[in-house]
Amino acid sequence: MTTHEIEKLHMAVMIANTKDQKTVSLNALAWKLFQLSRYDEAKEVAQEAFTLTNTTENIFQRASSLNIIGLVHQKQASYIYAIEYFTQSIKLYEILDDKANIASVTGNIGMVYNNLGNYLLSLEYYNKALAIHESQNTKIGIVTCTGGIGNVYLRLGDYTKAIDCFIRLRNLCGEIDDNIGVATAICNIGAVYHELKDFRMSLEYHQMALEMYRELDVREGIARQIGNIGILYSEPGFDGYNPKIAEEYLLHASELNSALGRKRTLYDNHKYLFELYEQENDLPKALSQYKKFHELYVEIQNEEVKKQADRYGWERKIAEMEKEKAITQITVESEKKLLAQKIEHQTKEVESTIRELVGKNRLLSEIRTNVQRLERYTKGEGIDILEKLSERLDRNITSLEEKSEIETQWREIHAEFTENLHHQHSDLTTMELKICVLLRMKLTTSNICSVLFLSKRTVESHRLSIRKKLRLSKQDDLNVVLSKL
Repeated sequence: MTTHEIEKLHMAVMIANTKDQKTVSLNALAWKLFQLSRYDEAKEVAQEAFTLTNTTENIFQRASSLNIIGLVHQKQASYIYAIEYFTQSIKLYEILDDKANIASVTGNIGMVYNNLGNYLLSLEYYNKALAIHESQNTKIGIVTCTGGIGNVYLRLGDYTKAIDCFIRLRNLCGEIDDNIGVATAICNIGAVYHELKDFRMSLEYHQMALEMYRELDVREGIARQIGNIGILYSEPGFDGYNPKIAEEYLLHASELNSALGRKRTLYDNHKYLFELYEQENDLPKALSQYKKFHELYVEIQNEEVKKQADRYGWERKIAEMEKEKAITQITVESEKKLLAQKIEHQTKEVESTIRELVGKNRLLSEIRTNVQRLERYTKGEGIDILEKLSERLDRNITSLEEKSEIETQWREIHAEFTENLHHQHSDLTTMELKICVLLRMKLTTSNICSVLFLSKRTVESHRLSIRKKLRLSKQDDLNVVLSKL
């Protein structure tokens, strides 16, 4: 099934008619590859999408590409690069005022701090992100933050809070059909039970997670669960202690983790094998495993020393970025304020023009109606004069061309609003988007009819459709909702 999904996404990239379509498909493919732990491929595809946004000026997709690249760097322990990409992504989402994705990337920074062992700061970022996600009701974001917070509590040794988070995570993932997320939550519940020394319950959850990962073809998850099961069978305090089964699972896990390049997990596999052979007094095998995990230990320590050196640079870099962010924020806020004032002024001008035209058209239409009535009672030259006057009135009633020009003006002013609304509710038609803009401009139904050449009945029908697509209740005021978007 997963292979089929990848093939479909590759095909979508190939048949894309526009650069925007190709960018969307590339990011979707990159995300799927990332979920499947195919990190190098994911980074390459996301980089291609990012490069393509230079020619499309698609800010949203550009921000998405940066976020995916940041996630790959985070997985590969390149934390400096991860932070840089996440920061760039947030800046772009801030331009769009995309709160859901700002929260998502903020949560990713929380994940980096978790990996760096700064758990209190990690919780701060995760909780900040979670609050935004809950206010926006973005379920995927709530899922991610809940899982992250659970992992922090697990590392802090607060097992009660950890297991509460993971149970909630499992339920949330089930609600949105995120099977990988469900498997991960189950795996984490198993980890908590392991820490609580409830080995039987831990084994049950790890076996359940392994079965799910195999069905989903998630290689990293498969390797992790096989290793976890092997460790459980090697626990002397487990009533199901079985060195043969433990050996089988741990050797298999080491093969898989070696192929995946997961050094830390591979180190754990060899270390547990060494301890198992030592317990069983199999000294030759114990010595062999000791050499393997010791070599990995030295390699990892060297990387840690380098990472520690990088960390000081990273901390300076973060401080610089935070300073830059503060300055940028002031500039952005100032520019936003000026832009808002400009848009408000332009909006008032367009609204005034529309109302003047509507009023003019209404007056001219009334005069034309009266002239047409007079025609019934007029003869000879008088009828010719009245007919010419009627034609002149018709010409002065706003033409299609004139209305099209006005429409172009107000669409340009409210382009960002229209784009964001379409992004959030892609099922809205072009006409419905037009009506949303005019409602936001506080035009009456009568005025909208005049501007768009629609009947009152048609406009009301569109209003009803818009309410349904925005999932508004009877108590919600459509005009108020649109004004807040």
